[in-house]
Amino acid sequence: MERVDGRKLRYIIERYEKLNLLSTSNPTLPRTMNGQLTILKKYLKRIKGGKVKVEYKQTSNIGRHFAKQAMSLQSMNKTVRHTICNEFYTD
Repeated sequence: MERVDGRKLRYIIERYEKLNLLSTSNPTLPRTMNGQLTILKKYLKRIKGGKVKVEYKQTSNIGRHFAKQAMSLQSMNKTVRHTICNEFYTD
């Protein structure tokens, strides 16, 4: 389970273009504005009581675990991630 502030995420989504959140340091994340915005909207729909259930998968049962369908904080721009969960986590 991931804890997030859905109100902050909704604010970001509503003002996404003005906030200019396109940049990302992770080459595996969607670099287009529409790609990131799509992930944020899908994530917002999954929030229940300030929490999101996340399922993880691992390639060949070794190495890092990745969220299924990129539906986790792991897939978000660092600025967005820090804003929506800064009171719950330290990144």
